[in-house]
Amino acid sequence: MRFRNEDEAKKGLASTLDLTPIVDVVFNLLIFFALSLNFAVTSGGINVKLPKAASAEPIKAQEFTINLTADGKTYLNDKVITLENLHRD
Repeated sequence: MRFRNEDEAKKGLASTLDLTPIVDVVFNLLIFFALSLNFAVTSGGINVKLPKAASAEPIKAQEFTINLTADGKTYLNDKVITLENLHRD
C-alpha cells in the first residue's frame, strides 16, 4: 500500500472541486422559483355583476367659488348671497 506525502495530498485537494455547495444553492433556487410560481396563480374569486350606465354622456361638472368674509358675508361667484338661499339645484 502506497501512502501519499503532504505535497501530493495538497495537490490532490487543489485539483478536486467540491460540488455540494453548488448543488445546495441550485436546489434552493429551484425550490424558491417553484414556490413563487405557485403563489402567482390567481384564484377564481367572486363573480360580481357591475352596474351598467344608463347613458353614455358624462355629467359636466360646474365650478363655483364660495367666499366667507370676517364680517359674516357670503359670496357665491363674487355675488352676495345668504346661507338660506345657498342650495344645490
